[in-house]
Amino acid sequence: MITELDSRIAALTNDEAIQASAYLAECLRQQLQAAFHAPVTIDDNQAAGMLCTAFPEAAGELQGVRPGADDQFRAQAARQFLAVCAEEPQYAGYVQDAIDQLVFKCEPLTLMAVAAGIVFLMQLKFKANVTVHTKTVDGTFEIGKNPTSEGLLKKILSIGSLK
Repeated sequence: MITELDSRIAALTNDEAIQASAYLAECLRQQLQAAFHAPVTIDDNQAAGMLCTAFPEAAGELQGVRPGADDQFRAQAARQFLAVCAEEPQYAGYVQDAIDQLVFKCEPLTLMAVAAGIVFLMQLKFKANVTVHTKTVDGTFEIGKNPTSEGLLKKILSIGSLK
């Protein structure tokens, strides 16, 4: 039975599959580190080497997943890794997170509020007098900021528009 998660894994580009599998591997490494209460540092080459030793019958295929190998083969192996982990209930959520982190998600109203706040701050014009008394500097200084040009603000607010 093909699940929604299986479909999402199959739809990943090669780069996305490799990135998602790296994210998942890092999550699993952190779990291992927490279980041992000690740092666990295993790079891709070390992991492939350990697997080649443990599973000599698969050593040829495992060489292909090392960094620098063919991206198509690495992506295929990454998808397989994600699919196998997705079948396990204890790892399916991590696979979902690994795929979800590939997409920048933004709630439209939040984006509008943040943009409005930025525009408000950019529109401010202010001047301040600062008095400084130190051994090397003594005096009153004026600092300020002119408002951002209207053209620049229009460009910023047009982000996401269908122009």
